Amino acid sequence: MKYKLIEKLLPLLEQFEQQTNEADNIESFGKWLFQSSQAASVNENLAKQGENANEAAHIQISNSRLIVNMYRYAKRYARTAIPSHIPIAFDDYSYCVVLFYEGKQTKIQLIARNIHEKSTGMEVIKRLIKLGIVAQEDNENDKRSKLVWLTPQGVAYMNEIQGNMWTLTQRIQGNLTHAEAKQLYFLLEKLDHFHNPIFLEQGV
Repeated sequence: MKYKLIEKLLPLLEQFEQQTNEADNIESFGKWLFQSSQAASVNENLAKQGENANEAAHIQISNSRLIVNMYRYAKRYARTAIPSHIPIAFDDYSYCVVLFYEGKQTKIQLIARNIHEKSTGMEVIKRLIKLGIVAQEDNENDKRSKLVWLTPQGVAYMNEIQGNMWTLTQRIQGNLTHAEAKQLYFLLEKLDHFHNPIFLEQGV
């Protein structure tokens, strides 16, 4: 029996373990391997075209700018997705949707899920409580924190908004094909897996 393929896979498995926290997940390894092969192909093509350091820097800066642009497009589209009689903004919605699907949790957990600074997140939660959309109570397991959840009014608002938000996500996806949307998901997920632990280590 020949083991040439295994010999080639071992260094890749080592790289996968170093870059992720999912060393025992075959599906994640398959995604990572696909992404790596795509990136290698892009790099090879760029090298053939004689890309220089200035061009590489331009791509990195442009990627960052385009990611910010996509957030701003989504935020603007959300103005029409949220009915005028529902008193929440785009950031408010992102907090509500986490509670809608994930249920009761601490304020710090909710803020971390939304990648916000603690002060900013506390202001959002305070506003939602004042509007009667979110309720809070003492955390019996940790007296220093409070638990929050959607009130019946908050749930009703979310049920009303979700149909519009589904249309919004399709609009944001724009003219991408299904295959392109999947590739974008893999790339964004990879970036999120890289940055999220850094964000959490620094503290909310």
